[in-house]
Amino acid sequence: MSAVAWTLGAQPVIVASPADGAERLRIVAAILRGHPDPAAQEHARALDQFDAEGGDLNELCGVKVRRGGAYDVPAKRRRLRERNDALRALAATLPGGPTAQANAIVAMRRDHDPKVLVIHASTEALPASLAQVKRILRGA
Repeated sequence: MSAVAWTLGAQPVIVASPADGAERLRIVAAILRGHPDPAAQEHARALDQFDAEGGDLNELCGVKVRRGGAYDVPAKRRRLRERNDALRALAATLPGGPTAQANAIVAMRRDHDPKVLVIHASTEALPASLAQVKRILRGA
Protein backbone atom coordinates (compact mmCIF):
# COMPACT_ATOMS: atom_id res chain seq x y z
CA MET A 1 0.00 0.00 0.00
CA SER A 2 1.32 3.44 -0.85
CA ALA A 3 2.08 6.02 1.81
CA VAL A 4 -0.65 8.26 0.37
CA ALA A 5 -3.26 5.50 0.58
CA TRP A 6 -2.20 4.69 4.13
CA THR A 7 -2.36 8.37 5.10
CA LEU A 8 -5.88 8.62 3.71
CA GLY A 9 -6.94 5.62 5.77
CA ALA A 10 -7.25 3.07 2.98
CA GLN A 11 -7.34 -0.53 4.03
CA PRO A 12 -5.04 -2.99 2.29
CA VAL A 13 -6.70 -5.51 0.00
CA ILE A 14 -5.71 -8.96 1.15
CA VAL A 15 -6.78 -11.97 -0.86
CA ALA A 16 -6.17 -14.92 1.43
CA SER A 17 -6.94 -17.67 -1.07
CA PRO A 18 -8.02 -18.27 -4.66
CA ALA A 19 -11.56 -18.85 -3.34
CA ASP A 20 -11.53 -15.34 -1.81
CA GLY A 21 -10.30 -13.94 -5.13
CA ALA A 22 -13.07 -15.76 -6.98
CA GLU A 23 -15.64 -14.31 -4.57
CA ARG A 24 -14.27 -10.83 -5.22
CA LEU A 25 -14.66 -11.44 -8.98
CA ARG A 26 -18.30 -12.47 -8.41
CA ILE A 27 -18.88 -9.24 -6.49
CA VAL A 28 -17.31 -7.16 -9.26
CA ALA A 29 -19.40 -9.03 -11.88
CA ALA A 30 -22.57 -8.24 -9.90
CA ILE A 31 -21.61 -4.56 -9.73
CA LEU A 32 -20.98 -4.50 -13.48
CA ARG A 33 -24.30 -6.24 -14.21
CA GLY A 34 -26.02 -3.38 -12.40
CA HIS A 35 -24.46 -0.76 -14.67
CA PRO A 36 -26.37 0.22 -17.84
CA ASP A 37 -23.27 0.56 -20.05
CA PRO A 38 -23.03 -2.31 -22.61
CA ALA A 39 -19.28 -2.59 -21.97
CA ALA A 40 -19.99 -3.20 -18.28
CA GLN A 41 -22.46 -5.92 -19.23
CA GLU A 42 -19.92 -7.51 -21.58
CA HIS A 43 -17.26 -7.58 -18.87
CA ALA A 44 -19.74 -8.96 -16.34
CA ARG A 45 -20.44 -11.84 -18.75
CA ALA A 46 -16.68 -12.37 -19.19
CA LEU A 47 -16.19 -12.54 -15.40
CA ASP A 48 -19.14 -14.93 -15.07
CA GLN A 49 -17.73 -17.16 -17.80
CA PHE A 50 -14.28 -17.09 -16.17
CA ASP A 51 -15.84 -18.01 -12.82
CA ALA A 52 -17.82 -20.89 -14.35
CA GLU A 53 -15.34 -22.30 -16.86
CA GLY A 54 -11.95 -20.73 -16.18
CA GLY A 55 -9.87 -19.74 -19.17
CA ASP A 56 -7.90 -16.69 -20.15
CA LEU A 57 -9.45 -13.66 -18.46
CA ASN A 58 -7.59 -11.23 -20.73
CA GLU A 59 -9.04 -12.98 -23.78
CA LEU A 60 -12.54 -13.15 -22.30
CA CYS A 61 -12.42 -9.41 -21.56
CA GLY A 62 -11.16 -8.66 -25.06
CA VAL A 63 -7.81 -7.23 -23.98
CA LYS A 64 -5.52 -10.10 -24.95
CA VAL A 65 -2.62 -8.85 -27.02
CA ARG A 66 -2.29 -10.50 -30.40
CA ARG A 67 0.72 -12.69 -31.05
CA GLY A 68 3.68 -10.46 -31.81
CA GLY A 69 1.71 -7.43 -30.65
CA ALA A 70 3.56 -6.53 -27.47
CA TYR A 71 3.32 -2.88 -28.46
CA ASP A 72 -0.48 -3.10 -28.63
CA VAL A 73 -0.55 -2.78 -24.86
CA PRO A 74 -1.85 0.76 -24.19
CA ALA A 75 0.99 1.74 -21.86
CA LYS A 76 3.62 0.65 -24.38
CA ARG A 77 1.74 2.30 -27.23
CA ARG A 78 1.63 5.55 -25.26
CA ARG A 79 5.39 5.42 -24.60
CA LEU A 80 6.09 4.83 -28.29
CA ARG A 81 3.84 7.73 -29.27
CA GLU A 82 5.67 9.95 -26.76
CA ARG A 83 9.02 8.73 -28.11
CA ASN A 84 7.99 9.42 -31.69
CA ASP A 85 6.70 12.88 -30.80
CA ALA A 86 9.94 13.67 -28.97
CA LEU A 87 12.05 12.45 -31.90
CA ARG A 88 10.02 14.58 -34.32
CA ALA A 89 10.42 17.60 -32.04
CA LEU A 90 14.17 17.00 -31.86
CA ALA A 91 14.35 16.61 -35.65
CA ALA A 92 12.58 19.96 -36.05
CA THR A 93 15.55 21.61 -34.31
CA LEU A 94 18.07 20.00 -36.66
CA PRO A 95 19.12 21.38 -40.05
CA GLY A 96 18.39 19.66 -43.34
CA GLY A 97 15.66 17.42 -44.63
CA PRO A 98 14.25 14.26 -43.07
CA THR A 99 17.15 12.04 -44.16
CA ALA A 100 19.78 14.43 -42.79
CA GLN A 101 17.79 14.78 -39.57
CA ALA A 102 17.45 11.00 -39.22
CA ASN A 103 21.20 10.58 -39.79
CA ALA A 104 21.88 13.21 -37.15
CA ILE A 105 19.59 11.51 -34.62
CA VAL A 106 21.22 8.11 -35.20
CA ALA A 107 24.65 9.74 -34.75
CA MET A 108 23.43 11.47 -31.57
CA ARG A 109 22.28 8.10 -30.23
CA ARG A 110 25.60 6.48 -31.09
CA ASP A 111 27.47 9.36 -29.40
CA HIS A 112 25.21 9.27 -26.31
CA ASP A 113 24.01 12.83 -26.82
CA PRO A 114 22.03 14.01 -23.76
CA LYS A 115 19.11 15.17 -25.93
CA VAL A 116 18.61 11.61 -27.16
CA LEU A 117 19.36 10.02 -23.78
CA VAL A 118 16.55 12.06 -22.22
CA ILE A 119 14.12 10.65 -24.79
CA HIS A 120 15.36 7.14 -24.08
CA ALA A 121 15.10 7.60 -20.31
CA SER A 122 11.57 8.96 -20.44
CA THR A 123 10.14 6.54 -23.00
CA GLU A 124 12.29 3.42 -22.46
CA ALA A 125 12.61 2.96 -26.20
CA LEU A 126 14.91 4.39 -28.80
CA PRO A 127 15.32 3.18 -32.37
CA ALA A 128 18.82 2.28 -33.46
CA SER A 129 18.34 1.93 -37.19
CA LEU A 130 18.33 4.77 -39.66
CA ALA A 131 15.35 3.24 -41.46
CA GLN A 132 13.24 3.20 -38.29
CA VAL A 133 14.13 6.81 -37.44
CA LYS A 134 13.18 7.83 -40.99
CA ARG A 135 9.81 6.04 -40.65
CA ILE A 136 9.17 7.83 -37.36
CA LEU A 137 10.03 11.23 -38.80
CA ARG A 138 7.76 10.57 -41.81
CA GLY A 139 4.95 9.74 -39.40
CA ALA A 140 4.65 6.17 -40.61
